[in-house]
Amino acid sequence: MRYVLSLIAAISVGIPSFASASCSGVFCGDVTIERLVVSNNGDVSIRTSGDETQLDCDPGSSLYLKFRTTDTAYAEWYAMSLTAYVQQAPITFRMIGGTGTCYVSYMFQEQ
Repeated sequence: MRYVLSLIAAISVGIPSFASASCSGVFCGDVTIERLVVSNNGDVSIRTSGDETQLDCDPGSSLYLKFRTTDTAYAEWYAMSLTAYVQQAPITFRMIGGTGTCYVSYMFQEQ
């Protein structure tokens, strides 16, 4: 019985790792933010736990998703990204497709 309970506990702990973060097309879904960079002009670059090379945009050699101070929702996106980074909470990014650089179109979180 102890073996069965240990096995169930081990499987339960391992399940979150199977729900992997992914980037594909124009989405990076359920990723955590691994690096958050604010440049001297205020633009934000984000590296996630996903594989940004699978996106339909160019994350560059540093593999960054980006948003700019000129974006209408800049303050909200920055606050949301910073909160997700500090809490290491999953977040989903949608990029603007076909733009070259991977610019964020919107982002969201789910509980």
